[in-house]
Amino acid sequence: GEALASALNGAADVDSRRGFTGLGPHRADIQVVSIVDGEVRLARDVLSRGQLKQVLVALKLAQMVVYRRMAGVPADGDGARRPAAPVLLLDDVAAELDEERLRLLGSVLSSLSAQVFLSATQVSLVSPLLEAMNLSVDTGLVRVFHVEHGVVL
Repeated sequence: GEALASALNGAADVDSRRGFTGLGPHRADIQVVSIVDGEVRLARDVLSRGQLKQVLVALKLAQMVVYRRMAGVPADGDGARRPAAPVLLLDDVAAELDEERLRLLGSVLSSLSAQVFLSATQVSLVSPLLEAMNLSVDTGLVRVFHVEHGVVL
C-alpha cells in the first residue's frame, strides 16, 4: 500500500507530462485461475463470458475500494484529505450481466460514490443498474449521448 503510494507520488510529475499514469494496478496483467475437478486452469479457458465479466467487475470494484482507502484529494484550504471519487467505465455491461447482478452492481457503485460512464445499445438495458443507484434519465442526473458510427448525435 505505502510502497505503491510512494511510487505514484514519485512519478506524478512525469505522469502529468505524459498524460497518463505509468504505474499502478491498471497496468497489471492479472491471470485469474479456477479450480475445476481439482485441476487449476486459467479462468478465461473455463468461465463463460458472463462469468468473466463478473470477475472483471469484481476486480475493478476491489481496486476502487483500495484506491479510496489509499488516495485522497486535498480539501480546499484546510489541508485535510478527503476520499477521492473514483471513475469507472463500463462498456456494454448489460450484455453480460443479468438484471439481478446489474442491481447488485448499482448498489455497490452507489455506496462507492463513483462517477460511472456506461455504454449500452439501449438505455433500458441498464435501467436495473440505474434504479439501484436511485437514478433515472428523467431526473437529469443521468446524461445520455447517442453515438452512431463514432459520431455523437
